[in-house]
Amino acid sequence: MATENQFILFYSLHQRPTDTRCFIPHMERLAASSLPMPKTVIADAGYGSEENYLYAVGEEKEPRFDFLILTAAT
Repeated sequence: MATENQFILFYSLHQRPTDTRCFIPHMERLAASSLPMPKTVIADAGYGSEENYLYAVGEEKEPRFDFLILTAAT
């Protein structure tokens, strides 16, 4: 679910066992919609994975968007 100022802006449903595997498909569906892409993405530790960090950074090593994906406390 994508929110801003406590309003739901976009949502997607996934048959995936963990949050880490939903981040990229969710962002891709948002990009394919008519809604603007966010300038900043904040996600909790459930979305923290190398694949998701690399996606956020982008292929040109220029961030697709500013992002903060929290990590789990150890």
